[in-house]
Amino acid sequence: MRENVWFVTLTYRGVDDWQPRHVSKCLKAARRWCQLRRVPFRYLWVACGIRAPLNTQSTST
Repeated sequence: MRENVWFVTLTYRGVDDWQPRHVSKCLKAARRWCQLRRVPFRYLWVACGIRAPLNTQSTST
């Protein structure tokens, strides 16, 4: 069985460029595209957070 796999990301230039519903609108459009072509639509949600670095300096006196 041949598979056609895509890797899609939503990448933003500025911090304030993201808007609510971007992800859901993207998924809806991709799902519709697949329905029109009669191909299965499967996805995996992967989220990563950015954490501030740990403070490694000693504060003892």
